[in-house]
Amino acid sequence: ENDEARFWALLENAWAGVGPEANEVRAALVKRDLDEEAFAEAAVLEEHLEAVLAALRRSCAELSGEELTALDRVVERKLHEIDRRDVHEVTDGSDDGFLYARGFIVGLGQEFYEAVARDPRVAVP
Repeated sequence: ENDEARFWALLENAWAGVGPEANEVRAALVKRDLDEEAFAEAAVLEEHLEAVLAALRRSCAELSGEELTALDRVVERKLHEIDRRDVHEVTDGSDDGFLYARGFIVGLGQEFYEAVARDPRVAVP
């Protein structure tokens, strides 16, 4: 299993543990009408972030330093790949705010990440 596949699998497993509502919202964000605001959906997901992060911490607790470093490199690469003007225009905000927005994009999982990479309008401002 390569590092990127492992990263996305760990993230999906963490989201799976928070229940169906959050995962339905994540899927809906990808498929929504891009002319409609998605603030309510983003707020629902924010409510679940602590539980997702806790699940990730538990999943990563047994990993070696080398394995964690490899996963960190995946995160760095994914953040860098969407460090683009067209994505920033949608998410708006300061440089720090843009970093947080990209972290949110990555944190929502592979499907959302790839949708934003293809069409930045999928991102939530």
